[in-house]
Amino acid sequence: FYAEHQKNYYETLMEEEAKLGQRLIKSGKHISWLHAFAPKSHLDFVGVFQGTSSLEQLNDGHWQALAQDLVKIFRYLDSKGLASFNMLLHVPIRENPADLVHLRLVPRLTIGLLQTSDINFLQLLHQEPLSYKVPEEVVQAMNRLGIMQD
Repeated sequence: FYAEHQKNYYETLMEEEAKLGQRLIKSGKHISWLHAFAPKSHLDFVGVFQGTSSLEQLNDGHWQALAQDLVKIFRYLDSKGLASFNMLLHVPIRENPADLVHLRLVPRLTIGLLQTSDINFLQLLHQEPLSYKVPEEVVQAMNRLGIMQD
């Protein structure tokens, strides 16, 4: 986005969402919030830290605003019967005009009698699937057991 438009994606997103008035939850001094256009879960809150394209630019005001806003979001989640969440905090290592410090917060839902959570943050927010089995070992085990033999 930056290479094509010479604009920061997140700043542009917040400006456009403010114009549309549909998904912008809050435009704050230190952090602004919106609901994602293409949610990764049943709810998907995106927080964008104002004027912060690196870790060094975060100050006490940013952290205080985040803490206060998270309490409000947690109250909302609680009102919907949601008790847990996944959160991703993206902080560029070096100052980068194409990026801003931002976060995503999605609720975790429970499924079935075991009340097992539906998904973890690596799978959902990083899009990094996890597997505790080596595929080749699974195939070898199935072959040893004759699972797929006719």
